[in-house]
Amino acid sequence: MVLLRHLFWLPVAAFALAAPIHAQSSFTSSAVAEHSAMCLEVPGASTSDGITLTQNTCNGRPEQAFRFQVIDPVRQIFSVVATHSNQCIVAASTTAADGTPLVQRACSEPNTNPTHHFRLERMDASGNRFRLRNIAQARCLDVSSNDNRIGRTILLRSCQSLTSGRNQNWILAGAATAGFGASTPPSLAQADAARFLTQASFGPTETEIGRVASMGFEAWITDQFQRPASSHLAIHQAIHGELTPHLGGIERDVLCEFSHACSLTRHDTWWQIGVRGDDQLRQRVAFALSQFFVVSELGDNIGFSHLAISDYYDTLAINGLGNFRTLLEEVTLHPLMGRYLGMLQNEKADPRTNSEPDENFAREVMQLFSIGLVELNIDGTPRLNASGQTISTYDNTRITHLARALTGWNYSNATRWWDWEGVVRLPGLVNNMTPWESQHDTGAKTLLNGTTIPAGGNARAALQVALDNLFHHPNVGPFLARHLIQRLVTSNPSPAYIRRVAERFNNNGSGVRGDMRAVVRAVLMDVEARDATLAQQYSYGKVKEPMLRFAAVLRAFGAEGQAVATAGGASTRPLLRNRGIGADMAQSVMGSPSVFNFYRPNFMPTGELRQRGWFAPELQILNEAVAISTLNHLHGRLWQTDRDDAGIPTTVSDPRFSTTRYRFNLSAEKTLAAAPERLVDRMNLLLMAGRMSPEMRSILVTSTYATPLADGGGDRVEDLIFLVASSSQFAVQR
Repeated sequence: MVLLRHLFWLPVAAFALAAPIHAQSSFTSSAVAEHSAMCLEVPGASTSDGITLTQNTCNGRPEQAFRFQVIDPVRQIFSVVATHSNQCIVAASTTAADGTPLVQRACSEPNTNPTHHFRLERMDASGNRFRLRNIAQARCLDVSSNDNRIGRTILLRSCQSLTSGRNQNWILAGAATAGFGASTPPSLAQADAARFLTQASFGPTETEIGRVASMGFEAWITDQFQRPASSHLAIHQAIHGELTPHLGGIERDVLCEFSHACSLTRHDTWWQIGVRGDDQLRQRVAFALSQFFVVSELGDNIGFSHLAISDYYDTLAINGLGNFRTLLEEVTLHPLMGRYLGMLQNEKADPRTNSEPDENFAREVMQLFSIGLVELNIDGTPRLNASGQTISTYDNTRITHLARALTGWNYSNATRWWDWEGVVRLPGLVNNMTPWESQHDTGAKTLLNGTTIPAGGNARAALQVALDNLFHHPNVGPFLARHLIQRLVTSNPSPAYIRRVAERFNNNGSGVRGDMRAVVRAVLMDVEARDATLAQQYSYGKVKEPMLRFAAVLRAFGAEGQAVATAGGASTRPLLRNRGIGADMAQSVMGSPSVFNFYRPNFMPTGELRQRGWFAPELQILNEAVAISTLNHLHGRLWQTDRDDAGIPTTVSDPRFSTTRYRFNLSAEKTLAAAPERLVDRMNLLLMAGRMSPEMRSILVTSTYATPLADGGGDRVEDLIFLVASSSQFAVQR
């Protein structure tokens, strides 16, 4: 816990590039047993084949000198050659067993024969103490019985814990110049690419870092624009279809109606697309827009069909890189939004029953989905009247008139005005609402800035005028720009940054207003997004949302989940299910507490940030309980993730299970496990975009050295992933 406390409170700093990379090199050295201070020796300087090595008083004779020849510099694999005889030091047998002698033999294919190979496992970040682990035996050089006597034989035995077994510790003085402990920091190009991907995707991967570094940012964005949207609805239906045979034939589960199982498969779908989808930019923008055009599964009026929620998310993904005017209309007419905020089956006033149109959607489409509460300058700062006061964008009369303009919309396949979800089902739950003129208010309306809808007309025409009125309001550009910048780049953009993005909203360079591709490109390519020097400023960056924080870990290591396998039918695909994240980390996709999202854009936590006037929206969902449950959640999901670990089952028998056991591809990381400095440097690139502070790196290197290598490095890697993922530095995007 001391280590975790240090990691959590270390200041965030830009990563200082370390010394140049040194290749692991061969070297010549004696090998001194730490417990006895005696040297490894070929007895009597023998040249005989099969002689067992012993320990003896160090005297500098040739039979105590060995040439460590590098075989694999990444994994720190060496062959060991006696300099006096030019023969190899090897395990006497290929059969793994404690007590196998260490012998001298003629070198036979020393580059490929595992009996000739030893992994040199440095024991701490300073000094030249090593364990020598034979690859064929997976056992360490051991002075039998911890003996201090001259002539005691050297055997291969199970490697002991790092805090005991001094008779397995060997001091290799010659290793000091062989490159052990060398650093391999990310290149500037790699770090810039990884940082870009933290803003434009659900997290960097080694492959995508290489693509961005090769293509450049602009070309990568263009390539992403051209990729078709992954369909949440189609994949949700496919996953739920695979799960259905295992659900016991319950009708609501089969139909995906009021079904917890259907909620689970919707979340399975989001994780699959977020972690594995190749349209990363589109999906990241859709996630940002899901917190602008908010619909929440927690609303008691939209729980009927989670398939409809998936389709609504597709609306954001498909139109989020189109034109904002189209996006605004598609959101407005989606029956799920209609159900959530009351525009669905919203009828004109009826004096006989003293009823008036529902004003909820009319209010929120202005306050949250387009223009906000006060008039803005192009740079997002409030406009002020002659008295220095802010100017409201609308009043209650404008709400009332807009609500009247939006009356008379129903499910596309409804045959009666009050048909409900269980009657219309699919496709009515996902197709755009259609007008019922008999329920539309045909009276005159006055909208924003004096725009009028004359008496008469029809529902569709009134809707077009109303949405055009919102779309052309001067607030939309800066209001949307700030939201996207906060969700993708930084919580405290300068007014100039907001202005530059808003100007692209107003005109994409070709006279088109509302071009979302131009807006997204402007957000990501602005100098405040790309300048790494600016990113070092204390006020720069944002707290990562819990979903982004966890998704980045899953992407970095190619996470696989568990399939459902029962006698009911064929196994499902592996599912990346994590339903506990909402309860533990206070965020789940489309699961905000209200239409006001998980947090407010202007939230300032008490203390220094508020004193400085800095916003940190994501900290609104962090309190003492969530801080603890977040650490518990990360530990519970990340404590055992090596896919080579047979203890992680690939299937489960409960189709309604809550959280998968993740299986990560850690092969590249495990090859570095014997070199903690290089392993930490790799984590710095994949998880920290090259900005790990020297203090944090030092702590992590020390911690990694203290973790045993008994399982081929899996434990070291798993522990390191958890420590980085649970740190405050990883929780901040710079």
